[in-house]
Amino acid sequence: VEADAALEKYKVCFDESLDKVEFPADTVAEVQQTWQAFLAHAASQEAAGELLFNAWWEAAPSLHSAFVSPQKVLHLRLFLGFNAVVANLGNPSALKIEAEQIAFRHLDRPVKPAFVDIFREAAVEMLEAELTPAHFNTRARVGWQALLNYLGGALCYVSREYSGRVKIILRSWRTANNITEEKEKDPEAEEDEAEEEEKEEEAAEAVTPKKSSSKDLEVTSETGRVSDGINLKERTGKDMKVPTTFKEMFLFNAAVMGFGNSNW
Repeated sequence: VEADAALEKYKVCFDESLDKVEFPADTVAEVQQTWQAFLAHAASQEAAGELLFNAWWEAAPSLHSAFVSPQKVLHLRLFLGFNAVVANLGNPSALKIEAEQIAFRHLDRPVKPAFVDIFREAAVEMLEAELTPAHFNTRARVGWQALLNYLGGALCYVSREYSGRVKIILRSWRTANNITEEKEKDPEAEEDEAEEEEKEEEAAEAVTPKKSSSKDLEVTSETGRVSDGINLKERTGKDMKVPTTFKEMFLFNAAVMGFGNSNW
């Protein structure tokens, strides 16, 4: 996105694509100066992150459940994330990479444009309250709004385009490893299901002939006959004995299937 069109495009949260964006040089300089002034005002990295977190926490009570990490950890993550983004604001390629990394770290979060609007306004109002007008002027405000809309759009785009695919991969992986999620069931439904399974088993036993047990499948060296009626001598042209090794078992099974005379 060209510099002249960047501020206009990111007046709102744009989540149709994640593009390289070039902000005007004076806007980049203003945002970076504002960030340095904010860090000096906060006195520490953790304090800067805490101010951002508290602004979001108060602005969106309904989204408190989305913040699952300890608050001390979140404070430092917020600082590191914003610090990297602001530092690369004048480099479109690096800025896009930072936005992608932040977005993929939030794949499991319910990111929507409406939430981006809340967090953007909370952050901008916090900066405006903490800094003097000399450090946070109109150009700085426009630049921060555009930057936060760009980051928010990246989160929305990645969440919409990739979270479903990641969930399919994870679900397939669990299936492949025989890991199933436990599902809550109604006790009465479980009893009904058990009764239906019992009836099905009884019906199957009534119509299915009894299978020969391992004791029934005895082979004699004189006749080469299995007790279920299969004459191995007729199929192989030679006597068979009860297999005791893997090779003998393989040949035994081949004879039962009618392939005893085949060359393997």
